[in-house]
Amino acid sequence: TTARDILCRLDPGALIPVLHRAVAIANRAGSLRRHALPFHMVAMDGKVTATPSWAGEYAQKHHPEDGVPYGLLRTVTSVLASTPSRPCVDISPIPAVTNEMGHFKAAFDALYQRYRRLFELVSYDQGANGEQNALHVLAHNKDYLFRLNDDRRHMQQLAMELLEHSK
Repeated sequence: TTARDILCRLDPGALIPVLHRAVAIANRAGSLRRHALPFHMVAMDGKVTATPSWAGEYAQKHHPEDGVPYGLLRTVTSVLASTPSRPCVDISPIPAVTNEMGHFKAAFDALYQRYRRLFELVSYDQGANGEQNALHVLAHNKDYLFRLNDDRRHMQQLAMELLEHSK
C-alpha cells in the first residue's frame, strides 16, 4: 500500500525510464525470447486507475450517479505477449482531454521509438479500432490485429456481414 501510494503521487512519466531500463536488461539477458509465435507481438490495451483527485493533466473527473466524484487515470499499457512472462514494456499516460482512440498514435509512436526492432505485430481491442490507427501502424512497417469483441458494435456487425459474403 505504501509503495502504491508513493507511485500514485509521482508524475506518470517518472517511472517509464525505469521500466525501459528493466526491459533492456531483460532483453540483453535473453529473457525476452519468443514462445509459440515465430515473431514478437505487443498487446496494447487501455487501463484505468481511480484516484480521489482529478487535478492535473492526466486525471479525468468522473461523476457517479450516486456518490462523490473521483479521478480516473488512464494509460495505454503495452505487453510483450509473445514471451511466456508477458512483461509490460511500455506505459503511455492518456491526457484527460482524450481517450484510447485519440491517444493511440502517441502511444504507438513512443513504443515504436523505443522498441522498433523488438516486435513485428501490434494487437489492440476495440478501444483503438479505426482505419487511421491501422494505417499509422502499417506506415511504420508493422502489422496489426485490432479485435472486434462486442457483437452490439456497428464495426463487428459490418465485419460479420462482409465476411459472410466472402464465403
